[in-house]
Amino acid sequence: MSEVKNERNVGIDLFRLLSMFMVVGLHVLGKAGILYSNPSLTLKGEIVWFFEIAMYCAVDCFALISGFLGVNSKRKTTRLVNMTFQIFFYCLIFSIGYIAYSIINNNPLELKFLIQSFFPTLLGGYWYVSAYFCLCLFAPLLDKLLDLPRVQLKKAMIAVVIVFCCFSRLQGKVSALGNGYTFLWIAVLYLLGGYMAKYEPFKKWSVKINLLGYLACILLTLLSKILIEIITVKVLGRPVKTDLLVAYTSPTILLCSIFLFNIFYKVKPCNAIKKIVAFFAPAAFGVYIIHCQPVVFEKLMKGSLAFLGSYPVYLLIPLAFAIAVAIFVSCLVIDLLRIKLFKLCRVNKCAEKIANLIDKMISKLAGENKEEMKNEEQN
Repeated sequence: MSEVKNERNVGIDLFRLLSMFMVVGLHVLGKAGILYSNPSLTLKGEIVWFFEIAMYCAVDCFALISGFLGVNSKRKTTRLVNMTFQIFFYCLIFSIGYIAYSIINNNPLELKFLIQSFFPTLLGGYWYVSAYFCLCLFAPLLDKLLDLPRVQLKKAMIAVVIVFCCFSRLQGKVSALGNGYTFLWIAVLYLLGGYMAKYEPFKKWSVKINLLGYLACILLTLLSKILIEIITVKVLGRPVKTDLLVAYTSPTILLCSIFLFNIFYKVKPCNAIKKIVAFFAPAAFGVYIIHCQPVVFEKLMKGSLAFLGSYPVYLLIPLAFAIAVAIFVSCLVIDLLRIKLFKLCRVNKCAEKIANLIDKMISKLAGENKEEMKNEEQN
């Protein structure tokens, strides 16, 4: 049993790396300008959208993993402190680089952007980090929900997922749902991942069924997009882009993440792959922190690859894939070096001490609140 569990954890770590690669792929296609460099309802344009949709479940995948591995974990505070140090480190490095580049090239410093680079989470950047911080704060409550009897928990999970998948389409009226770019949706996925960890509800699905389901959901999502664009062309004379199913909260995108999760959960890697995955997995989240840092995301990546849109599709897709691989591997290597530096400087030890201090303060406050409540009840 321990051997099977280890193999499955390696499969999940491999899935984490794939999910982060898909995040990079999404940004290469979208932020770098490839996705919108070809008009809708053209063969090349829809082929690019096929790959965009195939990777769109990346965030849902990552949040599922957080729930699957994080449920009842006692190291959430340490993780948050480590992440804070990690973000501060990269924001400091890239902001200094931005200042130095501007001075050397006699470019005016953009004060607003410099503040955004130093404090990205305060100005809308790193939205997943902000959502994850909120998730960790509410994790004890979410973990208690996962302790409900299985039948009740199953009904509750089905109801919550249906409500979020359906009503997130009304984001103009219910802005808190934010199309999935919020703590609320990440919390739903955390609960779903925790439920999957406890009860393995999809364990009977074979790899073949999961793969076919994943491809079917991609095609259904793409078909819905194309049909709506065709209809709007006839009605309005121009195609109107839609996020009806192309969204994190879309049922088809959610199913894509579940199908992929099930595939990798059943993976039994060889020893060589285990070693490679174990080596790179700790740096997976660093890929997000690095390439989404405002200096990289807004100054280097934004619109930088739009010229690839003029290339034939048999060149465009391989080139975009190669660029995504290059960014992904480069960020992995950089963060592995950062991990080694933090170990040498004992940053991790410092993070653990701070986390322990925070946990003690929280426990003390919780204890005092309980005593006050008891005194009030006695009075």
